[in-house]
Amino acid sequence: MDPVSLHKNEYIMSTNSTKISFILPCLNEEKGLRLVIPEIVFIAGKNNLNYEIVLADNNSTDDSINTAISLAKNLNIESRLNIVTEKIQGYGSVYRTGFNNAKGDIFIMADSDGTYDFNNINNFLKKIDEGYDMVIGNRFSGKMEKKSMPFVNRYIGNPILSGLVRVIFGIKIKDIHSGMRCIKRDTYHKLNLKTNGMEFASEMIIRAAKNKIKITEVDINYRLRSGNSKLKKIRDGLRHLKFIFSNIV
Repeated sequence: MDPVSLHKNEYIMSTNSTKISFILPCLNEEKGLRLVIPEIVFIAGKNNLNYEIVLADNNSTDDSINTAISLAKNLNIESRLNIVTEKIQGYGSVYRTGFNNAKGDIFIMADSDGTYDFNNINNFLKKIDEGYDMVIGNRFSGKMEKKSMPFVNRYIGNPILSGLVRVIFGIKIKDIHSGMRCIKRDTYHKLNLKTNGMEFASEMIIRAAKNKIKITEVDINYRLRSGNSKLKKIRDGLRHLKFIFSNIV
Protein backbone atom coordinates (compact mmCIF):
# COMPACT_ATOMS: atom_id res chain seq x y z
CA MET A 1 0.00 0.00 0.00
CA ASP A 2 1.38 3.41 -0.93
CA PRO A 3 1.86 6.14 1.76
CA VAL A 4 -1.03 8.24 0.43
CA SER A 5 -3.49 5.34 0.63
CA LEU A 6 -2.22 4.38 4.08
CA HIS A 7 -2.68 7.94 5.34
CA LYS A 8 -6.20 8.08 3.94
CA ASN A 9 -7.16 4.75 5.57
CA GLU A 10 -5.74 5.83 8.91
CA TYR A 11 -7.73 9.02 8.68
CA ILE A 12 -11.02 7.24 7.92
CA MET A 13 -10.48 4.75 10.76
CA SER A 14 -9.72 7.54 13.22
CA THR A 15 -13.05 9.26 12.55
CA ASN A 16 -15.26 6.16 12.65
CA SER A 17 -16.20 6.57 16.31
CA THR A 18 -16.61 10.35 16.09
CA LYS A 19 -20.13 11.55 15.35
CA ILE A 20 -20.45 14.31 12.74
CA SER A 21 -23.43 16.66 12.71
CA PHE A 22 -24.14 18.24 9.32
CA ILE A 23 -26.08 21.41 10.16
CA LEU A 24 -28.17 22.89 7.38
CA PRO A 25 -30.08 26.17 7.80
CA CYS A 26 -33.23 26.20 5.73
CA LEU A 27 -35.60 28.90 4.50
CA ASN A 28 -37.47 27.76 1.40
CA GLU A 29 -34.71 25.55 0.02
CA GLU A 30 -36.60 22.55 -1.38
CA LYS A 31 -34.60 22.68 -4.63
CA GLY A 32 -31.25 22.83 -2.90
CA LEU A 33 -32.11 20.06 -0.46
CA ARG A 34 -32.64 17.67 -3.36
CA LEU A 35 -28.94 18.09 -4.14
CA VAL A 36 -27.48 18.61 -0.67
CA ILE A 37 -29.01 15.73 1.31
CA PRO A 38 -28.16 12.96 -1.21
CA GLU A 39 -24.66 14.42 -1.57
CA ILE A 40 -24.09 14.30 2.20
CA VAL A 41 -25.42 10.75 2.40
CA PHE A 42 -23.17 9.59 -0.45
CA ILE A 43 -19.99 11.24 0.87
CA ALA A 44 -20.63 10.19 4.48
CA GLY A 45 -21.27 6.61 3.39
CA LYS A 46 -18.21 6.57 1.15
CA ASN A 47 -16.04 7.63 4.08
CA ASN A 48 -17.79 5.43 6.64
CA LEU A 49 -18.74 8.39 8.85
CA ASN A 50 -21.01 8.21 11.87
CA TYR A 51 -23.29 11.16 11.19
CA GLU A 52 -26.60 12.96 11.50
CA ILE A 53 -28.21 15.72 9.44
CA VAL A 54 -29.73 18.55 11.45
CA LEU A 55 -32.11 20.58 9.29
CA ALA A 56 -32.74 23.88 11.06
CA ASP A 57 -35.85 25.37 9.50
CA ASN A 58 -36.50 29.11 9.69
CA ASN A 59 -40.25 29.16 8.90
CA SER A 60 -40.14 27.79 5.36
CA THR A 61 -43.36 28.26 3.39
CA ASP A 62 -42.44 25.98 0.49
CA ASP A 63 -42.15 22.18 0.56
CA SER A 64 -38.69 22.07 2.17
CA ILE A 65 -39.68 19.96 5.19
CA ASN A 66 -41.66 17.40 3.21
CA THR A 67 -38.84 17.23 0.67
CA ALA A 68 -36.29 16.48 3.41
CA ILE A 69 -38.51 13.84 4.99
CA SER A 70 -39.15 12.18 1.62
CA LEU A 71 -35.44 12.18 0.75
CA ALA A 72 -34.56 10.67 4.13
CA LYS A 73 -37.10 7.90 3.61
CA ASN A 74 -35.91 7.13 0.07
CA LEU A 75 -32.28 7.13 1.17
CA ASN A 76 -33.04 5.04 4.25
CA ILE A 77 -31.64 7.63 6.69
CA GLU A 78 -34.78 8.57 8.58
CA SER A 79 -33.06 7.91 11.92
CA ARG A 80 -30.23 10.28 10.94
CA LEU A 81 -32.44 13.27 10.06
CA ASN A 82 -33.27 15.71 12.86
CA ILE A 83 -35.57 18.58 11.87
CA VAL A 84 -35.75 21.54 14.25
CA THR A 85 -37.54 24.87 13.91
CA GLU A 86 -36.43 28.40 14.81
CA LYS A 87 -39.19 31.02 14.78
CA ILE A 88 -36.89 34.05 15.05
CA GLN A 89 -35.90 34.97 11.52
CA GLY A 90 -32.19 35.19 10.83
CA TYR A 91 -29.04 33.39 9.75
CA GLY A 92 -27.54 33.43 13.23
CA SER A 93 -30.69 32.49 15.11
CA VAL A 94 -31.42 29.48 12.90
CA TYR A 95 -27.82 28.28 13.05
CA ARG A 96 -27.70 28.54 16.84
CA THR A 97 -30.85 26.41 17.02
CA GLY A 98 -29.23 23.86 14.73
CA PHE A 99 -26.01 23.79 16.76
CA ASN A 100 -27.85 23.56 20.07
CA ASN A 101 -29.86 20.56 18.90
CA ALA A 102 -26.94 18.70 17.32
CA LYS A 103 -25.63 15.55 19.00
CA GLY A 104 -22.31 15.24 17.21
CA ASP A 105 -18.76 15.73 18.43
CA ILE A 106 -17.94 17.78 15.34
CA PHE A 107 -20.26 20.20 13.54
CA ILE A 108 -20.09 20.84 9.80
CA MET A 109 -22.19 23.82 8.72
CA ALA A 110 -23.14 24.67 5.16
CA ASP A 111 -26.04 26.32 3.36
CA SER A 112 -28.90 24.21 2.01
CA ASP A 113 -28.88 25.91 -1.39
CA GLY A 114 -26.37 23.64 -3.13
CA THR A 115 -23.58 26.21 -3.31
CA TYR A 116 -21.18 24.20 -1.14
CA ASP A 117 -19.58 20.99 -2.36
CA PHE A 118 -19.64 18.30 0.34
CA ASN A 119 -16.94 16.39 -1.50
CA ASN A 120 -14.63 18.80 0.38
CA ILE A 121 -15.49 17.49 3.87
CA ASN A 122 -12.46 15.17 4.16
CA ASN A 123 -10.19 18.22 4.04
CA PHE A 124 -12.06 19.76 6.96
CA LEU A 125 -11.98 16.60 9.07
CA LYS A 126 -8.28 16.05 8.39
CA LYS A 127 -7.54 19.49 9.84
CA ILE A 128 -9.61 18.65 12.92
CA ASP A 129 -7.56 15.43 13.23
CA GLU A 130 -4.41 17.56 13.03
CA GLY A 131 -5.50 19.49 16.12
CA TYR A 132 -7.39 22.51 14.79
CA ASP A 133 -10.60 23.51 16.58
CA MET A 134 -12.27 25.30 13.68
CA VAL A 135 -11.82 25.06 9.91
CA ILE A 136 -13.12 27.60 7.40
CA GLY A 137 -13.71 26.85 3.72
CA ASN A 138 -12.01 29.39 1.45
CA ARG A 139 -14.15 29.89 -1.66
CA PHE A 140 -11.61 32.19 -3.30
CA SER A 141 -8.83 29.61 -3.41
CA GLY A 142 -10.99 26.80 -4.83
CA LYS A 143 -13.06 26.53 -7.99
CA MET A 144 -15.79 29.17 -8.08
CA GLU A 145 -18.47 28.70 -10.71
CA LYS A 146 -19.24 31.69 -12.91
CA LYS A 147 -21.92 33.97 -11.41
CA SER A 148 -22.03 31.93 -8.20
CA MET A 149 -21.08 35.05 -6.20
CA PRO A 150 -22.32 38.56 -7.05
CA PHE A 151 -19.63 40.96 -8.33
CA VAL A 152 -20.05 43.34 -5.37
CA ASN A 153 -19.64 40.54 -2.83
CA ARG A 154 -16.69 38.93 -4.61
CA TYR A 155 -14.59 41.98 -5.39
CA ILE A 156 -15.68 44.62 -2.88
CA GLY A 157 -17.71 43.51 0.14
CA ASN A 158 -16.00 40.28 1.13
CA PRO A 159 -12.40 41.45 0.54
CA ILE A 160 -12.95 44.66 2.52
CA LEU A 161 -14.72 43.03 5.47
CA SER A 162 -12.33 40.07 5.54
CA GLY A 163 -9.38 42.47 5.42
CA LEU A 164 -10.75 44.49 8.33
CA VAL A 165 -11.13 41.39 10.48
CA ARG A 166 -7.62 40.19 9.63
CA VAL A 167 -6.04 43.55 10.48
CA ILE A 168 -8.09 44.38 13.58
CA PHE A 169 -8.20 40.95 15.20
CA GLY A 170 -4.92 39.51 13.93
CA ILE A 171 -6.36 36.44 12.26
CA LYS A 172 -5.19 35.09 8.90
CA ILE A 173 -8.51 33.79 7.53
CA LYS A 174 -9.11 35.13 4.02
CA ASP A 175 -12.78 34.22 3.51
CA ILE A 176 -14.43 35.54 6.66
CA HIS A 177 -17.96 35.06 5.33
CA SER A 178 -17.65 31.55 4.00
CA GLY A 179 -20.73 29.55 4.94
CA MET A 180 -18.96 26.19 5.02
CA ARG A 181 -17.20 25.57 8.31
CA CYS A 182 -16.24 22.77 10.65
CA ILE A 183 -16.02 23.25 14.41
CA LYS A 184 -15.62 21.02 17.43
CA ARG A 185 -18.67 20.82 19.67
CA ASP A 186 -16.78 22.06 22.75
CA THR A 187 -15.29 24.93 20.78
CA TYR A 188 -18.71 26.06 19.58
CA HIS A 189 -20.06 26.23 23.13
CA LYS A 190 -16.94 28.07 24.29
CA LEU A 191 -17.63 30.87 21.79
CA ASN A 192 -21.04 31.70 23.32
CA LEU A 193 -22.41 33.13 20.05
CA LYS A 194 -25.42 35.46 20.31
CA THR A 195 -26.13 37.34 17.06
CA ASN A 196 -29.24 36.60 15.00
CA GLY A 197 -28.37 37.97 11.56
CA MET A 198 -25.72 37.47 8.90
CA GLU A 199 -23.13 39.03 11.22
CA PHE A 200 -23.10 35.61 12.90
CA ALA A 201 -20.41 34.65 10.36
CA SER A 202 -18.17 37.49 11.54
CA GLU A 203 -19.02 36.86 15.19
CA MET A 204 -17.82 33.26 14.99
CA ILE A 205 -14.42 34.31 13.59
CA ILE A 206 -13.96 37.26 15.95
CA ARG A 207 -14.93 35.26 19.04
CA ALA A 208 -12.52 32.53 17.91
CA ALA A 209 -9.70 35.09 17.60
CA LYS A 210 -10.42 36.55 21.04
CA ASN A 211 -10.54 33.08 22.61
CA LYS A 212 -7.31 32.07 20.85
CA ILE A 213 -9.02 29.17 19.13
CA LYS A 214 -6.78 27.19 16.78
CA ILE A 215 -8.26 27.94 13.36
CA THR A 216 -7.28 27.33 9.74
CA GLU A 217 -8.65 27.38 6.18
CA VAL A 218 -9.03 24.80 3.42
CA ASP A 219 -9.80 25.30 -0.27
CA ILE A 220 -13.40 24.61 -1.30
CA ASN A 221 -15.45 24.76 -4.48
CA TYR A 222 -18.38 27.14 -4.75
CA ARG A 223 -21.35 26.53 -7.04
CA LEU A 224 -24.39 28.33 -8.39
CA ARG A 225 -27.20 28.21 -5.86
CA SER A 226 -30.57 26.54 -6.34
CA GLY A 227 -33.54 28.79 -5.65
CA ASN A 228 -33.59 32.46 -4.67
CA SER A 229 -30.95 34.19 -2.58
CA LYS A 230 -31.94 35.64 0.81
CA LEU A 231 -28.95 38.01 1.00
CA LYS A 232 -29.48 41.77 1.34
CA LYS A 233 -26.09 43.17 0.31
CA ILE A 234 -26.20 46.64 1.90
CA ARG A 235 -28.11 45.65 5.05
CA ASP A 236 -26.00 42.57 5.70
CA GLY A 237 -22.74 44.41 4.99
CA LEU A 238 -23.65 47.15 7.46
CA ARG A 239 -24.52 44.58 10.11
CA HIS A 240 -21.10 42.99 9.66
CA LEU A 241 -19.39 46.38 9.90
CA LYS A 242 -21.31 47.33 13.03
CA PHE A 243 -20.40 44.07 14.73
CA ILE A 244 -16.73 44.33 13.74
CA PHE A 245 -16.27 47.86 15.08
CA SER A 246 -18.34 47.23 18.21
CA ASN A 247 -15.90 44.49 19.20
CA ILE A 248 -12.70 46.53 19.02
CA VAL A 249 -11.30 46.71 22.55
